[in-house]
Amino acid sequence: GEMYKMRRVFTTKSAGSQGGVKSEHVYHAFFKLPKSARGSAGKEIMKSLYTQYKRAGVKKLKVSANIDVGGYAWARYGFSVDKTELKMVRTQLHVAAKEIEGSDMSEIKYDRDNPAYSRQNKGKVVSTDTVKDMLRVMDNHINSPGSDRFNMNGLATINKDAAKALLLGRSWKGELHLNDASQRDQFESYINY
Repeated sequence: GEMYKMRRVFTTKSAGSQGGVKSEHVYHAFFKLPKSARGSAGKEIMKSLYTQYKRAGVKKLKVSANIDVGGYAWARYGFSVDKTELKMVRTQLHVAAKEIEGSDMSEIKYDRDNPAYSRQNKGKVVSTDTVKDMLRVMDNHINSPGSDRFNMNGLATINKDAAKALLLGRSWKGELHLNDASQRDQFESYINY
């Protein structure tokens, strides 16, 4: 059969006079699904884990989005990044935008089997204007004095195909705050909870 791999780290604290231990947050240090299980099966796994997390009183989920699809997948779940991490993601996407501007083409083609940018392979087309729109949204958040957190799914709302092409293969550290109703509702909606 196919292999599912997962490593989680639970951070806990004493529940005080009630006794026992209460989970503060869970860090998904490693989470790899076979290609056949990505999508709806991955959501079912997350739904099952989320039920456990709610029962345990987990307040926050943490991820290191990377490997091949994590940069996009965790964004779709609604994980957010702080401004420092957002600046790093923005730098990665800015490099991609510069590559587009410096080329003969005004588009990036993404090959689903190879997360690297390619001018030779057929695939989804991402326009320079779409990348610039994404950079502008990130810049507006970075430069605003308001919230420190940026929901990575916001990039997918600009253009899902562009977000997928640009976030696959990218690395970033994110959090899902389960006490934040907006973030929790988006997560629950995405996993059909």
